[in-house]
Amino acid sequence: MVRRRFRAILADDGVVVVPRADVDRALDAAQARAAKEEATREAFRGGELGLDRYGLRDKLSELGVIYVTAEEYGL
Repeated sequence: MVRRRFRAILADDGVVVVPRADVDRALDAAQARAAKEEATREAFRGGELGLDRYGLRDKLSELGVIYVTAEEYGL
């Protein structure tokens, strides 16, 4: 049950209940999240690796991990 001073905002992957005064801000945040997710999917479709998309290459290097492509590995 959602009380009158709150609103439920539903999406494909969840529900959030916010105070009525925050509905516009919540919708803006949801739209920004959806746009970011679509940009990420597009980057992956274009061949970008999560390793680069999320800035993990430097972190792996700090941990002593050496990234090797499939070609470099002989596959």
